[in-house]
Amino acid sequence: MLRAVVVFVNIFFIASNFFSKDGNILYLSLEEAINLSVKNNLDIKKEDINLKDKKIALYSSFNKFYPDLSLSSSINSGYDFNKETADNSIRAGFSLSLSLSAKIIYDIRDLYLDYYIGKVAYDKTRASALKNLKLAYFNIVLIDEEINIKEKALKNAEARYNKSLIQYKEGEISELDILNEEYSYKSILPDLVAMKNNRENVVNLFKIILGIPLESSIALTDVIPTDISLEIPDLDNNLIENNLIENNFDIQNLNLKIEKDKNSQYINIASLTPSVRLSYSVNAGSIKDPFIERWNNENWNGSTSLGFTVSIPIKPALPFSSEQVSLIKSDSVIKKTIIDLEIEKNNKRVELTTILLKLKQVGETLEALRLNIDIAEKISKLTENSYYEGTKSFLEVAESQKNAEEAKLKYNKSLYDYYKGVVEIEFLLNESIVK
Repeated sequence: MLRAVVVFVNIFFIASNFFSKDGNILYLSLEEAINLSVKNNLDIKKEDINLKDKKIALYSSFNKFYPDLSLSSSINSGYDFNKETADNSIRAGFSLSLSLSAKIIYDIRDLYLDYYIGKVAYDKTRASALKNLKLAYFNIVLIDEEINIKEKALKNAEARYNKSLIQYKEGEISELDILNEEYSYKSILPDLVAMKNNRENVVNLFKIILGIPLESSIALTDVIPTDISLEIPDLDNNLIENNLIENNFDIQNLNLKIEKDKNSQYINIASLTPSVRLSYSVNAGSIKDPFIERWNNENWNGSTSLGFTVSIPIKPALPFSSEQVSLIKSDSVIKKTIIDLEIEKNNKRVELTTILLKLKQVGETLEALRLNIDIAEKISKLTENSYYEGTKSFLEVAESQKNAEEAKLKYNKSLYDYYKGVVEIEFLLNESIVK
């Protein structure tokens, strides 16, 4: 008998594994989901391409110091009808020129700043995708628990309604009583359908974050964390402000934007300064017909030239020239961006304070909600014992079990809110606060 049971269990597990593969069900832990998202998420891929383009532009910025090089050659053929002679010639030339100005240095720095702005954009996109992934993952877990409880409530309501039908036929209850039971039973179904539709929408958004087809079937294997140990920042600690200034993505972006605006101003100023141009050229050509005469030094001539040019722009020195107006405008842009930075810092401080206060509030209620689970489970157990003793009905047992499961759900909802606060703070600070 024992051997038969073991064989049956083995067959069951083999069949389960076979179904999970052929049924294309993708089982995902949170870590596996994160790895899949980093690999497949379309927003991350797009920002990665943008960052690579900026990296290529930065690493190839030395080409601004390349001189202009050119080689030229020509073959000319003519005929003088009066002299009845042909006039053929061959010419070749080489030229090199190099322009230098202060603007080149600031152009290279602009590429440097552009790259780091792109890097911040990539890091923010990646962190945002992972934040949304984590929240969606455990939101689905929570919704599944709610659906499970609602389905049990529907089953209990159906049992009560069926029992009330029998009682009504036997004259034990009134028509009003059975109508109340019917209403309670049928009012649960629309809520259950709405919850399942909401789950499908959340799962589809989750699949988009993962970067997998919407028709894929997934199953989540992790539960909401219950043992999060935090190093919660002190609101009065100046380090928080410094962390925001240094690490928050939006703050980083605005700081870099200020530097880029200043650099653009320097580029405009540099365009007003003198520029230097070095040039060198070599030319050679035939004096006599190269197709008739010998190719010796007497039949060829050549020339070389070396040039050094300094250009000083005059127009920008004129009052209210377009260059001067552009400098005034760029100064205004910098001042406005600095104001935007201060506004953003204040917004981040308020956002951080709000999340921390909510996190503290949820943390203080977790223990009470956990104790409520123990109380509800004890009530359920006592009710079940009373049922076996004949003092409680089956419906009362079902109701007590539902209350125990709802107590667990409230606790898990608070755990999710706590986890959500942690994830949002870590995204806000761009720094882990979990010990």
